[in-house]
Amino acid sequence: MQAVHNLSKNLIRFGVGLATVGAVVNSALYNVDGGQRAVIFDRFTGVKPDVVGEGTHFLIPWVQKPIVFDIRATPRNVAVVTGSKDLQNVHTTLRILFRPIPEELPKIYTNIGVDYDERILPSITNEVLKAVVAQFDAADMITHRELVSQKVNEELTERAAQFGLLLDDISLTHLSFGKEFTQAVEMKQVAQQEAERARFLVEKAEQMKLAAIIAAEGDAIAAELLGTAFQQSGDALIELRKIEASEEIAAQLAKQKNVTYFPPNLSPLLNIPQQKCEKKRQNGESKLYNSKTVSSGIKYDYDLEAGVDYGAYSEGDSAEVSDFESDSVDQTDCGDSYEDGMNSYADFTIDDECNFKLKVFINF
Repeated sequence: MQAVHNLSKNLIRFGVGLATVGAVVNSALYNVDGGQRAVIFDRFTGVKPDVVGEGTHFLIPWVQKPIVFDIRATPRNVAVVTGSKDLQNVHTTLRILFRPIPEELPKIYTNIGVDYDERILPSITNEVLKAVVAQFDAADMITHRELVSQKVNEELTERAAQFGLLLDDISLTHLSFGKEFTQAVEMKQVAQQEAERARFLVEKAEQMKLAAIIAAEGDAIAAELLGTAFQQSGDALIELRKIEASEEIAAQLAKQKNVTYFPPNLSPLLNIPQQKCEKKRQNGESKLYNSKTVSSGIKYDYDLEAGVDYGAYSEGDSAEVSDFESDSVDQTDCGDSYEDGMNSYADFTIDDECNFKLKVFINF
C-alpha cells in the first residue's frame, strides 16, 4: 500500500515537472507568419538591431519579447484641405499604398512605434500637399492635374523614406474647389464656348461671302465664254445644250419606275386606229381636207361619194381616176410630189400643227 502511494506521488511530481518544462519551452518559441517581420525587445539591452524573418524562433522567456510587423503593402486615404496660389480653398484626397522597409523596423519601433502609419502618413501628406498646391493657381490645377500629382508623388516619397516607409503608389483621387470658384469656372467655360461659336459664325459668313464672290466671277467668265461661243458657232452651241439637257432628262426618267415609252406614230390607246384623212367628193367642186401627223408610208383613205368605190390612196399607189390635182391652201409650197403612175399630186403643205392640207378637185 505504501508502495502504491509513493508511486502516485512520484507520478504527480513527474507530471508537474513535465508541465513546467513544457510551459517554459512554449514561452521560449514564437512564430512569424508570411508577409511579416519581427523585432526583439530585450529587457536588459533594449531593441535588438536584427530583424527576424518568417518561421518559428526561440527567445528567452520573460526577458525577451517579439514585436511583429506586417510588411505587406497597405492602402490608406488621406484627405487634406489647403489653399492654392490665388488663395482658393482646395479639397484633395490622396490614396497611398505604403509598407515599412524591413531593415528600418528596429528604428521605426524605437522612434515611432507600431502605429507608425497613424503618426507619420497624415502629417507628411498634409505638409507635402500644402507645399505643392501653393505653387499653382486653382485654374492651373485643373488643367495641370497630372503635373500636380507628379510633384506630390516625388516629394511625398522622399519624405516617407526619411521615416523608413516605402510608398508603392500615390494617387490624387479627389480634387475640388469652393462653391463660388466652381460657379465662376462654369460661367467662364460658358463664355468661352459662346465666344467660340461667335467666331465660328463670323468665319462661316466670311467663307460664304468669298464663295459668293468666286461664284459671281465664275458666272461672269462663263457668260463671256458663252458669248464668244455663240458668235463663233451660231446655233450649234444651242443645239448641243438641247441635246445635253435631253440626255439629262432621259437619264432622270430612266430611273423612274412608272414611265412607259411608245414608238413614234403609235397611239398609247390600244386598238384605236390612226386618224385618217377623209376626202369627200362632190362632182365639179373642190374641198379642203385635213389629216393629222403626216409621215412617210402612212395610208390615207379617201371616202368619196356613197355607193362608189374609189379605192385607197397612199404613197406610191396607182390611181384609177382620170385627173387628181392639188394646190397649196396656205403657207409656201413644200415642193414634194407623189406619183400614182398616171398623175402627179403636187403642192401640199404641212402647217405648224403638223396637219396635212390639200385642195382637191377630182374629175371622172
